[in-house]
Amino acid sequence: MRRETKSKDGLTCFRLEKDNRNNLVKLLGMSKNEIAVEYEILIVQTGLSKQKSSDNILSLLGITATYIKEFADINLKVITNI
Repeated sequence: MRRETKSKDGLTCFRLEKDNRNNLVKLLGMSKNEIAVEYEILIVQTGLSKQKSSDNILSLLGITATYIKEFADINLKVITNI
């Protein structure tokens, strides 16, 4: 299993680069019992501008973020061009 260590704001996280099913099942078992896991969803839309986005798009993103937070306790972030 290959992992790449990343850090953000002094915290480290791991991204799986390549793996097989058996190791993923083992990792899943560890994460449920031994390791605190925090998830985050990132949407990258470089062609989207905050200022030029329609109210419908902004509303949809807001509703989606609220739904994901309420039902899965996962934060949603949208990365835009400007």
